[in-house]
Amino acid sequence: MRIDNYIKIGDEIRVVYRSLTVDGFSGHIVAIGDGEPGTREFILQREDASSLHHGVVGVREDRAIFSVCRGDSWVGVPPLLSQEEAEAKSKRNAINEQKRVQKRLPLFAAQIESRTVPADRWIARVRHDGEESLQRDHDSAMRASVLRDEVRQLVSPEDYTVLVAARERFASSGTYGIYFWQKQLAHLRECGRPDIFTPSPCLTARLSLPWLKHDAQLTWKTAPGGPQPVRVLFIGSGTVMVRLVGEPIVDYDPRLIHNRNNWIAPEEFAESALPD
Repeated sequence: MRIDNYIKIGDEIRVVYRSLTVDGFSGHIVAIGDGEPGTREFILQREDASSLHHGVVGVREDRAIFSVCRGDSWVGVPPLLSQEEAEAKSKRNAINEQKRVQKRLPLFAAQIESRTVPADRWIARVRHDGEESLQRDHDSAMRASVLRDEVRQLVSPEDYTVLVAARERFASSGTYGIYFWQKQLAHLRECGRPDIFTPSPCLTARLSLPWLKHDAQLTWKTAPGGPQPVRVLFIGSGTVMVRLVGEPIVDYDPRLIHNRNNWIAPEEFAESALPD
């Protein structure tokens, strides 16, 4: 997979400038300029522009990092070295190599020939490593898209919309897309429905019983080891938090009742048998 022709006209793209003083943006490729790969200019229609004529901007390859949308995920396009950048890199490499030799063997430094990497080898190395990385990321994005389409066929349009929104909370790479959609497929096969988080409704109602009041002293009739006096701390919608009255060992056996605070159902109180 070649880097220099991976980005095509019509692609949805994200631009992150190499300079921290310029904000990135998203858009679509309108045209690609001629020239040496690594120095070409991409003409983009900004996503936040309302008009084609007012939203067109040109960005040079060597001024930004680009990510392209491929189905479910975004694929980062590794930058290429231009001939000018490679020659500058080769010169720096030669200077640094000479400094290392001078430091290690100062008496013989003038007699040792510096081993430098020529510019064309820098260009070939960067392209080779970048295209391997691009191939992996592209394959992951395509795999995530296939899994997403499988899920789409098994759920309702409403659930699919919810799942896509949930997917966007993960990182945009194909690796995360594969994890997310595989997890959904496994949940669908096991439970017959997608794994969609549904928050429990907020319960504001509390138990309302004549004998049940905050800070009241009651009797926990089903306590381990026998009935125990308790004080009401909190009244919930279905259970009551109480605190044992007294001290451990002296008033109750801590080996039987490990916690002083306990959640108790209303029917576990002796007072629940009293007439209203």
